[in-house]
Amino acid sequence: MQQITEHLYVLPAPFLGIDLFLYVVYSREQVVLIDSGINTTPHEYILPAFRQAGIKPALLVCTHGHVDHFGGNATLRDQYPDLKIALHRADVIWAEDHERHLHEMYVCMPQTWQFADGGKSHLEIFGATLQLTSI
Repeated sequence: MQQITEHLYVLPAPFLGIDLFLYVVYSREQVVLIDSGINTTPHEYILPAFRQAGIKPALLVCTHGHVDHFGGNATLRDQYPDLKIALHRADVIWAEDHERHLHEMYVCMPQTWQFADGGKSHLEIFGATLQLTSI
């Protein structure tokens, strides 16, 4: 993690050749992670960085319902069972139903996204499904 300000850190977590940046808001009272990346991001970037810093997140805020922002949710919940996850209610359906997200976000745009296997291999980056609790 690289410190930006007193309480804000950036955690680079690239995937598929795309620069992806996660953010950590860190204070003595609480650690907040902004986005969880794809399914491999927690093991490759988040968990090692948190172990090294000796911190544990209390809240995960997913900025929006794209797989590179929520794909690591289930892994993080496994590691931190008390982790609260915040996501806009309009995006919850994609975070909970990966097949729907695949079809409504990717398969519906064959001019942009082309999958020889209908997108099944792309589902691997989504990670496990996780039911979110509305509050």
